[in-house]
Amino acid sequence: MADHAASSRAALGILGTRVGVYPFKIAVALVVAPLLGSSNYGIYSFLLLPGTLFLPLLTFGAGLGVRYQVSSEKYEAGDVALMALVIGLLHGALTAALFGGLWQYGLLGETGRAIEYELILPVLLVLPLQGVALMSNRLMVGASWFTAVNLYILLNNLLPPVFLLLLVIMGGYGVTGAVDAIVATYIVLAVVSVGMVVVRFRPRFRIEFRFLRLAYGYGLRAWVGSLANRASVRLDQLVLGFTYAPELLGVYRIAVLVTEMLWVVPDAVAIPLFNRISRTADLRDRLKVTMLSHRVLIVVVLLIAVALFATCWWTIPWLLGEDYSDARWLIGILIPGTVSLVTSRLLNMYFNASGAPEKASAVEMVGAVASVVGYLTLIPAFGVAGAAIATSAAYIVIATTARAMFRRVARPISINLFRTSRDDVRWATELVTDSFAIWREKLRRRTLDR
Repeated sequence: MADHAASSRAALGILGTRVGVYPFKIAVALVVAPLLGSSNYGIYSFLLLPGTLFLPLLTFGAGLGVRYQVSSEKYEAGDVALMALVIGLLHGALTAALFGGLWQYGLLGETGRAIEYELILPVLLVLPLQGVALMSNRLMVGASWFTAVNLYILLNNLLPPVFLLLLVIMGGYGVTGAVDAIVATYIVLAVVSVGMVVVRFRPRFRIEFRFLRLAYGYGLRAWVGSLANRASVRLDQLVLGFTYAPELLGVYRIAVLVTEMLWVVPDAVAIPLFNRISRTADLRDRLKVTMLSHRVLIVVVLLIAVALFATCWWTIPWLLGEDYSDARWLIGILIPGTVSLVTSRLLNMYFNASGAPEKASAVEMVGAVASVVGYLTLIPAFGVAGAAIATSAAYIVIATTARAMFRRVARPISINLFRTSRDDVRWATELVTDSFAIWREKLRRRTLDR
């Protein structure tokens, strides 16, 4: 129970950080969107893609490889930290060169052609720093340093709305201020995350070629899945921005931002659960904790989804105006797929943590094929509605495939991912109670020490 409680405490800490910041993040987005207008908000959304879509893909799985080698205790974080940071810097530079080249030669479609030189250049210049920050996070997660992970998540979610508040809402700098917010976020995040890595791990100046081989070997097996996952989760915005003017992307971005709130809870649970599973040898134990977590999470997410849709239906036209009212229908279309993706995100985490990233890759490849076919056929024909339909359908395909793969891995053990019982609720409640007990004891000890 101690291991369960420790994982639960870490998950609750991460969840608390995200839940605490997300309302502010959404509130700022809802104010910024009408101030910029749907066109400029679409340009801003498009300029987020180099860091959220291209960079994770162009690390070729190195981040997950670093995380796995450290979390499975094959390497000490201090021994490989320097190499990990250099890897992040190089992959960030590669991403900047590729995205900049596509823009220079007019290969980024309608929205890309609407982006001016002075807007894209600052984003490209700071992408290497974003690569360093990304790799720092992978080190911290692998080492189970969840206090630092919480701080990283806090900054990653808090800095963008803070800078948007200062530069767009209060400063009135429009789309230039929005781009400056991206740049400032990447700089601060890199400085803080690298500083934490240096202070905690004391990186040693050594070259571990075997580590590079193992990290990239593992990472490349997972990279196919990461590539496919990003195709499912972010390619819709790229195709939409490529095919149509930025106004439609701005509306769609609001719907995506709102529905992805549903991933806050399962993603918080998955981070510490990955480390726990990677250190658990017994198959039955790994399966048990994964299935229990899924049964509880799917109920929680469903309840949140219903409340979210009801709230957005009434508030979006009032807050954003009629230009964004279609986002309500898009949210309704996206919710079934977004909820179903909880299954694949948790099960793919299980495959990756069990040292079998190729299984997660196989799942994601199926979804990627469904996504690409859906995007290329439905977006040109139906615009944002086509993007939402294709995305939701692809998510359901991914979840169904992940469940089938999980069932195959678990044989001959029977699986139960959806039939939630009172025992499951009791189990989750006990974990939360034990987690709070740990926090209270730590607080008591600190008080006595003073």
